[in-house]
Amino acid sequence: GMGEWHGFYMQFIFLATGVLSTLVLQAIQYNGGAEKTTLIPVAANYYGASLAVFLPDEKVPVVISAQHPGKIAHQKKDLRFHLKMILLALFDIGGNSMAILGITYAGSGIFQVIYSSVVIFTAIWARIFLKKSLSDQQWLGILIVSIGLGLSAFGSSASSSSKSAAILGSFLTIISTIFYSFHYVMAEAFMSGKHAITSRNIQTYNSGYVAIIITIYLICYTFPNYQTVIADPIMRSQGSISIIVVLYLVMCISAFFHAVSFFKLLGSLGSVSTGILQSLRAVSVFILSSLLFCSQHENQCFTLMKGVSTVVVILGLTFFSRASANLKDSKKSEAREKPVQEL
Repeated sequence: GMGEWHGFYMQFIFLATGVLSTLVLQAIQYNGGAEKTTLIPVAANYYGASLAVFLPDEKVPVVISAQHPGKIAHQKKDLRFHLKMILLALFDIGGNSMAILGITYAGSGIFQVIYSSVVIFTAIWARIFLKKSLSDQQWLGILIVSIGLGLSAFGSSASSSSKSAAILGSFLTIISTIFYSFHYVMAEAFMSGKHAITSRNIQTYNSGYVAIIITIYLICYTFPNYQTVIADPIMRSQGSISIIVVLYLVMCISAFFHAVSFFKLLGSLGSVSTGILQSLRAVSVFILSSLLFCSQHENQCFTLMKGVSTVVVILGLTFFSRASANLKDSKKSEAREKPVQEL
């Protein structure tokens, strides 16, 4: 039906913008426009994402206060609320900065395959902090993915310098993934419980705070060092400033649509869809990176070992996601069997 199509369409936008952002960042790097310390890519991402604030939100969860049923209780934005949002923002910036380093050293192909394990890390943190259970099949999926990640990191190109770069990049990508997965689990924790925060507020304030922190960083560090961190790297890479500017604009727009689709999918996407979307994103970036960038970066080139590792990661993710869905279903049926206790 219509809803299904809309869901599919949103998933497609989420996937396409995810792929586009990674490839655009990689192209900017090859033009010398994303020197590691500038954090301009992070800024582009979040300036784009924070524009989602201006969207009308039709499906905002209505919080009705117990004292006045029928009245909408506005979310208390006290100091605790803002500290939570700043904490989320810091994890987000950490994840993003590490991702930039990961792409710099390993190349976008390896990066995206390893990054797809974010689903796995999220499940592990949820197990530890949110006391969610993991089935044996899920653990098996996690094991398969881990093997695939190892192959991906160590099974890259021949020359030793690019091999060590690939391993360093893989390691940094795993750290990035840990930051992000922590961020997801923290957001989920903030969305539940006594002081639950709406997903809309989390998205808005998180992006807002990231944008503020990054802007301060740009003003204090990046722009004063314009010559060494922006102009020189572009010259060294024989990059074109106009291409870089256009790519950054594309990145902003892509980030905006990525944020919008993420909103729409939040809550409706089960673990299977999330896992499969991450896998598709990894495969797409992997294939496109090798087609687009192999000639200029050895780590991007397709090797049999990398092909195998990508297949292993995707098998593991699929297995894991299927197991997650089965766990959900069995929980649902258990809940149906239990008699409802009258309050």
